[in-house]
Amino acid sequence: MSPQTGRILKENDQVVNQADMLESIYKALVIDKNAGVSITGNLPNQTLAEQLTEANAVLGVLTFSSNVTCLQIYNSDAVNLGVFNVNGIDITVPAGTATPKFSIGGIPSVNILVSGSTAYIMSRFT
Repeated sequence: MSPQTGRILKENDQVVNQADMLESIYKALVIDKNAGVSITGNLPNQTLAEQLTEANAVLGVLTFSSNVTCLQIYNSDAVNLGVFNVNGIDITVPAGTATPKFSIGGIPSVNILVSGSTAYIMSRFT
């Protein structure tokens, strides 16, 4: 794709509008100051260990290097609601919003199944 179109081609051959992507980032960081990915969060002694995006997904599944027990989800898709199945538990995140950092139970797993959202950032904490 030509750079003059304002669109880019991601690694998975999905076309993305650069203006929409930048607007989502601006909104998260400047307007909704708490909508971006927070490294400090409200759980003490948690360290960011790994971060994955939709570019890392294979058939809608993100695979972390270790089981997910503490995470933060940012659904950067400006339109679509995201459903993130973590450890067998469905977590629904509205378009353009982020969860606070949180601990999760369920059956520990390295895999997160994503549906609905086409753009997201998943942060795993230890």
